Amino acid sequence: MSSRSTTPTPRSGGWTVTGNLTPLCRRHHSLKTRRQWHHRMLRDGIVHVRDSHGTDHFTAPGE
Repeated sequence: MSSRSTTPTPRSGGWTVTGNLTPLCRRHHSLKTRRQWHHRMLRDGIVHVRDSHGTDHFTAPGE
């Protein structure tokens, strides 16, 4: 499975910040780009994702 590091680009109004990088597979990157997913990095590397149905998902490093 390949992944892409995702972060807002200066062109879209955001900055590349180390704490803002999230590796996503192509499918999940596409969901994020289409704004069907919203994600944020919590402390200790935990990623919080809210999907288009409003369901919250959490992943921890190494999962």
